[in-house]
Amino acid sequence: MTQELVTNTLLFVGIALGPLSLVVLTLWFAVAALRGLYRQFIQTRQIQLTPCYRCVYFSGSEELRCAVNPCEALTRSARDCQDFTPSQSPKQVTFWYHKL
Repeated sequence: MTQELVTNTLLFVGIALGPLSLVVLTLWFAVAALRGLYRQFIQTRQIQLTPCYRCVYFSGSEELRCAVNPCEALTRSARDCQDFTPSQSPKQVTFWYHKL
C-alpha cells in the first residue's frame, strides 16, 4: 500500500512539474531575450542622441572613439561636447557593448 502511494505521488509530481517547468523555462528565455533586445535598443538610441558619429574627431573604432575626448565619446556627457565639429559624412559605428 505505501509503495503504491509513493509511486502515485511521484507520478503526480512528475506530471504536474513537467509542464510547469517547461512553461517556467520558456518564460525565462523570453524575458532574457526581451532584456537583450531592450539593452540593444537603449544602446542604439543613445548613439543616435549623441552627436559623436557626426563629428570630425570621431573615428568609429572601439580602441579610440574620439581623438579629443575619448572617455566621453558616445556617453550622455558627449551631448554637450564643446569640441564638436560637424563632419561632411557620418562615420560607421561599431556596436560593442559599453556602459550607459
